[in-house]
Amino acid sequence: MNSITIDGTVFSDAKMELLKEADGKETPMMKFIMMDTGVPFSRKKSLFIEVNFKKEAATSIFPYMKVGKPVIVRGELSTKGTKEPRYYIAADIVKYIEPKGEAK
Repeated sequence: MNSITIDGTVFSDAKMELLKEADGKETPMMKFIMMDTGVPFSRKKSLFIEVNFKKEAATSIFPYMKVGKPVIVRGELSTKGTKEPRYYIAADIVKYIEPKGEAK
């Protein structure tokens, strides 16, 4: 398994789906695109990664996963394609980072 921890910003508002398991149970899955800007002042392009988070906790953080919000994701990285690869993370942990000054 190739585990990765990455921080970035939410690039597209999260979407929530209910997945039906083989036993008939429905499990929430949150999907969103995150943008990793990499190292500041680097000439590398930003990296866009589709994140799939299939856990009960997805429903509690879903309202915070809006465009521009900072986030940390840990999970298994995979790619599809060779010429223009697309990146995916099957997330184990998704953490919303509350910017300073926004605490209630």
